[in-house]
Amino acid sequence: SQNITYDSPFKKNKIAFVFRFANDITNVVGYSAGFFTFKYKVNLSKKQNFNFGVSAGAVQNRIDFNKVIADSPYESTLFNSYQNSGGFDMNFGFAYKLGIFTLGGVGYNLLENKVQYSNNYNAQDLTFSYIRHFNLHAQLDFNLNQKGFIMTPLFLVRSTQGMQPQYDGNLLFDFNSNFLLNLNYRHEIGYGLTLGTVIENRFTVAYSYEISSNNLQNESSGSHEFSLIYKFSNGANGAGSTDLQKIKSQNIRLLEKTDFLEANVKKLDKDAKNQKELLKSYIDGLQLLKDSIAKDKKDLKDFISSETAKLN
Repeated sequence: SQNITYDSPFKKNKIAFVFRFANDITNVVGYSAGFFTFKYKVNLSKKQNFNFGVSAGAVQNRIDFNKVIADSPYESTLFNSYQNSGGFDMNFGFAYKLGIFTLGGVGYNLLENKVQYSNNYNAQDLTFSYIRHFNLHAQLDFNLNQKGFIMTPLFLVRSTQGMQPQYDGNLLFDFNSNFLLNLNYRHEIGYGLTLGTVIENRFTVAYSYEISSNNLQNESSGSHEFSLIYKFSNGANGAGSTDLQKIKSQNIRLLEKTDFLEANVKKLDKDAKNQKELLKSYIDGLQLLKDSIAKDKKDLKDFISSETAKLN
């Protein structure tokens, strides 16, 4: 996965323009997108403001069927070897801040872009569409001392159409916007740790480690992610927790991959349980058959003995 983001604020951070390019390859599926974002900030009073942003751009999805590992060599003829399909999409986000309290939300894949692939086996095409994702978060920023030591508890809810909501709890420590520490808990998913440092208010380097707390922990020792952010100019607020929020937003696709793997593990567990029950029924059936054969053998032996006694 690769993400490149460029953003530039204007008029004392009231207006900002952002360009983002993303590329992701998961096995046979590839995804590329370029988005342009407009952000605007409204100062409602000295202690409260409202931010909103709109993103629009183009996305491309592709499937490389040459990478498919099939049981039969003829399965590769069902689709073309390499296909791609594109379209447009839109995202929206907002954040309301009142003193130390912030409430924000994000909506992804709002246009539910449809993707279509040709099927060489019959006249029907394979079509699917993106589903909408919604995130809602609330946070409090506590100044622990006069040197800029800030502690931020943050609660996040992720919702996807057709799926159960997921909950995140974060505890972020910002040491004078120079060192960042984040402790993360994802409900029924896992635990995470992020460390970051800011160098000369230009470079932000961060490392994240996450380990699963469910059945996936038997299949993986955890995930590692490194992030590097460079600021071309010093903003009014410098680096700090905003950079970490960018880093956390990039982890969403990693979470989706984790959910996908978790679903596969649960399916394998269910299949293994069904196979175990089926095998047990076979064993029980074989035992019944064995007992029946033993009984028939005994009856036959008794019959032979009886007939022999009559002949004598």
